Amino acid sequence: MGDMNLNISRRFDITPGVYLEASLGANLPSGRSALNRKERYARTTGDLVELDNFGQGLQYQSGVSITWRPAVFDRLTYGTSWNFSRWYDQTSDIPDDDTKPGREWNHYLRYQHAESDWQLVAEIFNTRYERSYFKNGGYYDTRPSWAYKLTYNTKLTSDQELMLYYWPERQTKSEGGLFASKGSAHVDFYGLTWSKTWVGGHRLRLSYDRMETDGSRFNGMRGNSASYSEVMGRRKNTFGIGYDYEINENTSLSLDTRYFHMKDGKSSSYSGLIEPAVKYKGSGVFLVFNHNFSF
Repeated sequence: MGDMNLNISRRFDITPGVYLEASLGANLPSGRSALNRKERYARTTGDLVELDNFGQGLQYQSGVSITWRPAVFDRLTYGTSWNFSRWYDQTSDIPDDDTKPGREWNHYLRYQHAESDWQLVAEIFNTRYERSYFKNGGYYDTRPSWAYKLTYNTKLTSDQELMLYYWPERQTKSEGGLFASKGSAHVDFYGLTWSKTWVGGHRLRLSYDRMETDGSRFNGMRGNSASYSEVMGRRKNTFGIGYDYEINENTSLSLDTRYFHMKDGKSSSYSGLIEPAVKYKGSGVFLVFNHNFSF
């Protein structure tokens, strides 16, 4: 069981072409955060799994965005949000290592052009962090991070669509890894998805995704050193097939199967051991049920 996130938002129409949205949210600590030594060593990199942690303690989020519609098909949105974290324990076997992550201040700017036959979305994200503290008196700082997203979708026929994306990131040293020699690392995500829709709410998807970086990436709590390790450089190719079923206007079901092939550079760890570059492959199955409701 992971943490539960609750969010409520409200839209305010200012003029026919301008509206504002405000939101409040909370991350409830229903998941485990205090892991023992064996459980920490079982963790793997977030590049392989959808969820790379179970609990991050109590957090509060608040945000506001304003959208301007200069034309029928165009929208320009600026949004900002704040994340406030409370103290939580990261381990069950190490005393006085409770942590309080620093407050996060997020900004984003989004341009959207949406016609019936094609759509384009361009986004810029920036996150700034305040100092994070440990109960034993230690602390660490995280540098600002940047992310960019360019997504394009077009109709090939009346029942087929093609989506392409390119999402580069300039990640901070803390995101990239503790051993990173540079203050930040470039990470590129890009790919495409072909989909075909049938009458009755059925859709088939075929996808290809690629991630590549020459910076540091978390390698999991594993290896000959049996401790934290990370690799220098990573290339990941993922092929997927998916099926969506729209049960009704507010309810949908999705099933995805993905196969990946990943190449990692040499890895290092706190103990100083160096492991050679390695190639490996794997697969995953994902089932998602989604239901929207309003009150």
